[in-house]
Amino acid sequence: MKCTECGNKMTKSVVDHVYRESGLDNVVLHGITKYTCESCGAERVQIPNMGPLHRAIAQAIAHKPARLVPAEVRFLRDHLDLTNKEFAAVMGVSPEQSSRWTSSEPIGVPAERFLRTLALLGPEVVSRDQDDDHEESARVPELSPALFKELLRELPPPSAPPREVPIDLRRASSGWKLETHASN
Repeated sequence: MKCTECGNKMTKSVVDHVYRESGLDNVVLHGITKYTCESCGAERVQIPNMGPLHRAIAQAIAHKPARLVPAEVRFLRDHLDLTNKEFAAVMGVSPEQSSRWTSSEPIGVPAERFLRTLALLGPEVVSRDQDDDHEESARVPELSPALFKELLRELPPPSAPPREVPIDLRRASSGWKLETHASN
């Protein structure tokens, strides 16, 4: 591969990558291909399967054993493909309140529980495409009673403070896999 900055050769390596491009500082991707320019030092990472990766991150956030921090609320809003105004409408709050949840204030417990459920269901729940026959073409994933009960068991207590929890993902043949999830 040639460097897009200077045109010289880039060296390939496999590394662990902190996925700050997601807007989260606590997501580490293991086994990522990185290219480094031998001349100018420019670096490029190759992250495959972005859709499944973001779904895996959303699921890890939904199942995390601590309250959500604003960056995670923002990630989930973006994963659900919602603007701030649309997110506010879905959550039943003002756009100003939803903006505060994604930037500075903790989200309320009932709203957090609803958002975690939406994250497990995925963006298909809140936005459906229509095909030429005006029929819904997106399949809505099922939230089984067992999965819902599991989610409720994993929710942190309302008195718990919001905090980041490390999310370590590794690409596997069947998609992105959560390696570890820190406990309470």
